[in-house]
Amino acid sequence: MDAWTDYYQNRINNPLYETKFRQRYFPFLSLVEGTVKPGMNVLESGCGTGLVTKQLNIDANISCFDYSPGMLRLSEINLQKKIKRSQFDIRERLGETYDVIYSHGVLEHFQDDELKQIVENQKQKSKTMIHYVPSYKYGAGSFGDERLMTKEQWMEICDPEKIIDFNNGFDYILVWRNK
Repeated sequence: MDAWTDYYQNRINNPLYETKFRQRYFPFLSLVEGTVKPGMNVLESGCGTGLVTKQLNIDANISCFDYSPGMLRLSEINLQKKIKRSQFDIRERLGETYDVIYSHGVLEHFQDDELKQIVENQKQKSKTMIHYVPSYKYGAGSFGDERLMTKEQWMEICDPEKIIDFNNGFDYILVWRNK
């Protein structure tokens, strides 16, 4: 088991954690739910345990990927929905096109040049991108190599159309829409 899988395994099918997650990240989840229409092709980018997809009340063709085989196993256990899963590096170019791509807690793990590449790759393959990231207000990352940045830093690096803050500015939603 890798460190990520070990860290997150106790959150699988954990009703208490799922309730807290839904409450804390409700603005993000609501935005994704309000954007996805029935029948759309949707991708969770860096799905981890699959909890975001599990929490969403959407009628769509959902796919997800993660770099870690261990996290993909956890997502398979956690998700009751039958969705297409694959192991994939977010820095690579996507093959398919999606109406909506979303992620939670992924982008903050990459350096500037990688972020620019990820965003550009996804913009070419989606109509709308909605990504959650933690803000600088946390002071320190919870696990791994999170970069906790300001809105201005996110704007400078990857130029989202809009940044929505919630939880008193501790959390951000980055949004891109292709016109």
